[in-house]
Amino acid sequence: DVSSGKVYLAEVSGEDDVESSSLLLDNSTTVVTTSTSAKGPDCLLRQARLWASFIFNNGDNDSYDEDSKRRLQIIHHPNDEYLYISPFYFASHPFPHRMLALNDTLLLQYTSSSPEVEKDNFVRCVRETFRYMNGTSCFHVFKKKKIMNDDEDDEKDYGLDDWWDDEDYLPRRYRRVGLNGWAAVA
Repeated sequence: DVSSGKVYLAEVSGEDDVESSSLLLDNSTTVVTTSTSAKGPDCLLRQARLWASFIFNNGDNDSYDEDSKRRLQIIHHPNDEYLYISPFYFASHPFPHRMLALNDTLLLQYTSSSPEVEKDNFVRCVRETFRYMNGTSCFHVFKKKKIMNDDEDDEKDYGLDDWWDDEDYLPRRYRRVGLNGWAAVA
């Protein structure tokens, strides 16, 4: 039921080719990456978000109530110029490792609710997402919030390095540029 937000897995779809470029804006340190694909920005991260909700939200985390555990996050509204990917926990995990060892037929059977009607690139996209999840973690993708230390004039990291709390990290944010373009913003 999409209207309630209770969705198990969904697809990040669009064109396979992603054109991107990076540049420095306004003599600042903000690096902007522009995506002109219909898929939008950070496609692998958005796919990882869907799988991470299945793999890591297994009911052990008391900070989530039963209704919010599996609720689909809205990352973009039609009349909004921004797309937000909220911080979420993910890291290398045995489940994706085991799935990557399967042949394409079994991977399709185990990862799709309707394997007979999946697009030709479904298995390739699942494999790319699992490789991405196994090759990095949330600690490397999301920037940690900074706070000013009262005793010093410099910024200090907020939160502990060895413990994940969504509130300690900043969302990834993109601004719409044209029809299918997105620019990363700080």
